[in-house]
Amino acid sequence: MHINPYARQFGISVTQANLLIGLIGVGNVAGRLFLGSIGDRMGARRLLIVLTFALVLLNLLWLGAHTFVTLALFAACFGVANGGCISLYPSVAASWFGTANLGAILGALYISVGLAALIGGSIAGLLFDLYQNYAVSIMLGALCALLSVVFILIAGRQLPQVAIPAPSAGS
Repeated sequence: MHINPYARQFGISVTQANLLIGLIGVGNVAGRLFLGSIGDRMGARRLLIVLTFALVLLNLLWLGAHTFVTLALFAACFGVANGGCISLYPSVAASWFGTANLGAILGALYISVGLAALIGGSIAGLLFDLYQNYAVSIMLGALCALLSVVFILIAGRQLPQVAIPAPSAGS
């Protein structure tokens, strides 16, 4: 969790910096519990797009967050948006692929999310080492979230129906 050392560089105490990690977790649980039902009412894909775009905006907020209060606001909101996305993945996957192989599909999805988290954190650390600040890492996170919005939009669009002529009796 890079939010802890990010906060510490602005003179925020160790205790408060650690609390930020907890706020992300609390927000994540809240997002998982409450946003899935909202997705059922407004459409899971639509809410997933909104929440993923919110992650773009929240990363931009993070760039300007230098006090405990602004970082706490970021942490809680980031956790809610992230948890909401996680709660919506099964519904969106089922609407795109059906439920026949949903277990395998979600397994692959969550493995890719885990790998992205593992690799993303390492890349963020490397970028910090190279640039001695978190701005590039945070902007990369915002860019990845924005690309996710674009890919969700592309993946969810309806393809035009192509009429296939029926074979004639004489063929």
